[in-house]
Amino acid sequence: MKMNDPEVRAEVVARLRRADHRAEDWQLEKMAANNAFTVDEEEYGSLSQARETAVRDAVGAWLAYYENAPATVRRTEHGTSRPDGPKHLAALRGRALSKLSAADAAKHPGVVAFRAEHLAGQLLPAGEEADQACLDWITERGPEYYGRLMGARFVADEPDTDRHPRMPEPLRELYLLSEEIGKKYSWIKGAATMFVLTGQEPEVFPLRASGRITYNWLPASRITLVIDPWVSPDEVRDLYHHVRKSDSYFGADANLRPQLEKALLLAEFSITCTDDESGTEQVQRWNTEHPEHAYPDGVRVAGNFRRDMRQAVDRLLNPKLGHIGRALNGR
Repeated sequence: MKMNDPEVRAEVVARLRRADHRAEDWQLEKMAANNAFTVDEEEYGSLSQARETAVRDAVGAWLAYYENAPATVRRTEHGTSRPDGPKHLAALRGRALSKLSAADAAKHPGVVAFRAEHLAGQLLPAGEEADQACLDWITERGPEYYGRLMGARFVADEPDTDRHPRMPEPLRELYLLSEEIGKKYSWIKGAATMFVLTGQEPEVFPLRASGRITYNWLPASRITLVIDPWVSPDEVRDLYHHVRKSDSYFGADANLRPQLEKALLLAEFSITCTDDESGTEQVQRWNTEHPEHAYPDGVRVAGNFRRDMRQAVDRLLNPKLGHIGRALNGR
């Protein structure tokens, strides 16, 4: 006999509450309300065994879900997230801002006029059909301009100053209009175009990151964060750590640390060293210029000095960027 057993539900909630499940009561209650805890007495021979199996399965499923859950249900270093916690509020702010931005943009005179003149007041389908609807509408009027109109760039970050006089109408009007509202609301170019044609709300990204890896000169690699002023410092820190360490981005080794003053000065000093100068002479000059980091006299001091200098230069030019550094260095 299969049944939805309230005793199983109660036991699951009780065990998770006792365990280090990292979820608040409101999350457990939501989980309990959204799941049917079914037991099969015939399969296990007894109702008690069926209940115990169902409890174990449900607890295991929740814990497995937690490990891959959104940030709003994870414990942070500063405590368990709450329904009114910073990450939950950030998500709500982003969603609310998306809706408010779209509502404001819908009243833009240019948007109203374009829709009235070129769409006869009837928006193209939104949702799952939006991509195909925009593709059909644009390619009927100029297929070679589809990529420009549906680009993935953030308009505010990479504005296009070209007026595109050769682009046929109404595509040119649509292009310039989506450029204007995309810049105002920090929308992606393609999302701004789709909004004009379909009314679909573009997503507002309060916090985003990008990385540039210069394989022929690793020190010039950069991480760029674009942050709304109301984003919390903890969220900025978490995203930076993710981009820096994730193999999808830089894959930086966990033990990567900034170099100390002596190492940086050694790297700079290496530029002044020539083959005509002996190791002993280099050490003497270094000690004169940097008495605070002077090397003591000794038989092997010249060799140690050159070793330290080579290591300082190598670490500065070849940071430990995980899979990137290993591939470039043949390791």
